[in-house]
Amino acid sequence: MLPREARRARWDSTSFYYQEALKIYQARYDSAYADLVNILKLSDTARVRTIAQQLIEKQRYARPQELKTYIEKDLNQAKQLPQIAQITSRLFYAANNLNVTCTRLGSVLLRASAETRGDTSNNHRSRAEALFQQALIYDPYDYSALFNLGIAQYQGKKDSLAAISFSKVIENTVVPLAKLPEPLTKQLLSLISPEVATQGYLEITGPLASQLDSIVATLGYKGAGFVYLYFPDLREQKDLSTISPEGIFLSNETPVQLENIYLLLGVSQTGIGLSLIESGKKDAGKEFLKQATANLLMTTKLNPKNAEAWLNLVHCYRETGEKDKAAAAYELYKKLKQ
Repeated sequence: MLPREARRARWDSTSFYYQEALKIYQARYDSAYADLVNILKLSDTARVRTIAQQLIEKQRYARPQELKTYIEKDLNQAKQLPQIAQITSRLFYAANNLNVTCTRLGSVLLRASAETRGDTSNNHRSRAEALFQQALIYDPYDYSALFNLGIAQYQGKKDSLAAISFSKVIENTVVPLAKLPEPLTKQLLSLISPEVATQGYLEITGPLASQLDSIVATLGYKGAGFVYLYFPDLREQKDLSTISPEGIFLSNETPVQLENIYLLLGVSQTGIGLSLIESGKKDAGKEFLKQATANLLMTTKLNPKNAEAWLNLVHCYRETGEKDKAAAAYELYKKLKQ
């Protein structure tokens, strides 16, 4: 490991260059935004801000015709279509660069926080948290940034905020199979052979992968890459002659990443529950522990060898009166740690 002063110099240098990049991208965004204000001739700053966000979102996720319709019909700016389309492109690229740079600098500072101590570590973590929040302003559907925000909040002992962040990630990256059209659901279920079932997931490839993204988008999910079909409950099931969609879902998160998301959500909820019980709010605490139990069990379904999940389940079961389950979870934890 590098000496302390060398590490500090490295973090300061990296931070400086990212901060300079942020200034450049912010200036580009501000310039495009000012041109949008001038062309729309609106004094309502909140409305202009909303319009800018809508233009960026449609450029990022919608078809070109939808952006054209929004400018011509919703904004009533058919005559200014070429100019607003050009401004939209400038806003879009500047926002993307701001989002990416904020996320990268935030990740650097999270690592710096892990390698430093005391106030220095806390300052790095606090700056990282603010940067991930800023990244989400420029792309509210960047769930990698939202996950990293949750990590920063969790490390800052903000369990309630962390749980909200991790919950939002799961809500927007996990698609229950039952939401899909029935023919597609049947097609996906037919892919689950006995050999595949023991793995608990399957990565979809080829034309079907593109089809999945298109259909998932119509359900309101943003982003792409919903190619992981998860069926954790089938790992131990012997008879696969009849498979129900219940408990089966799509996600654009890899198995390792999805495991971490469920784990951190469960651990955050465990912390909230235990704190509430310690403060005398036993009923509220137990409700959080029940939520934590569900997410920690999902973690163990995705990876039965996740020792941290089993350890947190010990706390959840013990505080909710399920002593036998607590003992069994502890035995599994000890076995995994040997």
